[in-house]
Amino acid sequence: MHVLTWHRGIEMLDVCIKGESFGKHSHDAFAIGMIEGGVGGNFVRGSKEVLPACTVSLMNPDEPHTGYAVTKSLKYKMLYVSEDELREMLDHQPIKGFQNCVAHDVDGKIRKLFDALAYALSRPKNSGWKISVDTQLTLTLETLMTRYAGLSVRKAGQEVAAVQRVKDYLDSLANSIALSPFELNSKAVSLGDLAKMVGLQPNYLVNVFRAKVGISPYAYWTVRRMASAKAMLLRGISPLDVMFKLGFYDQAHFIKAFKRTTGITPKQILGH
Repeated sequence: MHVLTWHRGIEMLDVCIKGESFGKHSHDAFAIGMIEGGVGGNFVRGSKEVLPACTVSLMNPDEPHTGYAVTKSLKYKMLYVSEDELREMLDHQPIKGFQNCVAHDVDGKIRKLFDALAYALSRPKNSGWKISVDTQLTLTLETLMTRYAGLSVRKAGQEVAAVQRVKDYLDSLANSIALSPFELNSKAVSLGDLAKMVGLQPNYLVNVFRAKVGISPYAYWTVRRMASAKAMLLRGISPLDVMFKLGFYDQAHFIKAFKRTTGITPKQILGH
């Protein structure tokens, strides 16, 4: 269970159960499940539902239901989001809730979003990891609520000053990489921090930043972080030391991130 402690009531569960069943219960948050393998089932709103792979389970807060595995094993991910936090992340819009309790992920997008969020949560922590998680979380929630709860997303405007302020802040964050990984972790910033800094909501900040810059705030910060890595390498700092200063704890992950941004590996950087 991943508990996002910088939010008020957001958790993600990634689990495989074998024959367990859950009696009638409810959650004090929206409970959204992505069935990945096997077949599950529940009893909700007076009906028995069968949930095969590629099914999305949609439960509103305080909605009584049961849950069980139809097959010997059932693999799924669950995302729990409080109503207050959902409203905070999605531009303070009224949340109508889900009209249907089951939907089919016909294009596979919801599965990809859940997988990407789980991956972001599992990565080693650094000064920007909360931005990575929050960006993916915002995209996931926005997609879920527009598809299944009738949410209308505000069109990105021209908040040039806000975008520039976020860019300047992320530039300064990348330039502070000389700090130790432990100091970087203690200074981890979230998407909500960036949004409050410029007076926007998290999902709207992501949308307006992407419209203006072409990439998300986290992707921009990654590019700037790799630029700092390149500068350190040119100063003669070893790739291993640069890796640790950046907050990476896995050499393969660092090399992949560096090559994805620069097109070469850290050892191919040569100063003359």
